[in-house]
Amino acid sequence: KKDVEKLRLLFSLPEKQDDSNGTSDLDWDQKVQADKDAIDKDGKNLSAWYDLGMLYYLKGQKEDAIQCFEQALRLKPDNNKLRNWLKKYKERQQ
Repeated sequence: KKDVEKLRLLFSLPEKQDDSNGTSDLDWDQKVQADKDAIDKDGKNLSAWYDLGMLYYLKGQKEDAIQCFEQALRLKPDNNKLRNWLKKYKERQQ
């Protein structure tokens, strides 16, 4: 969990995903649904798009993560850290 907090602050992601953070699938599903509900209420909710992307990233769901991060960039196009990281992430083999 400490790594996830660090990711949000610095947006430097580890090379390999670690799914052993103690989050059960039920917790993960609830978090995903909460972010989706927030996006349904406000499609411009940058935080929800970013958080949803992180959830997908941590589960190794690369395509879903990319879509969420791309939407976050559409909402905040001046986030160069995210833009640069996303470019590298897209180029990486899964």
